[in-house]
Amino acid sequence: MNHIGDTNKMVGETPRIDSIKDDGSWEYQDMVYREGQKLERELIKSIKQIKQLKYEVAVLRWYANEEAIKKADESLNKDAKL
Repeated sequence: MNHIGDTNKMVGETPRIDSIKDDGSWEYQDMVYREGQKLERELIKSIKQIKQLKYEVAVLRWYANEEAIKKADESLNKDAKL
């Protein structure tokens, strides 16, 4: 199971809030508020996923032998340089 998701998906350069046109109305304020709520939910979900991944890595390290840990670290370091 892949917990990371689509790592090839590009993130837009324009923040979502900036894409909402400010006309000073209460509708604008409501849209910004709702977008902020969405972003906060996504952040909370991401934090939970990170915590779960850290736990899974800790469990894998606990049960893995030294050679497997060494190979995994080498692979991760190699991938991080890409």
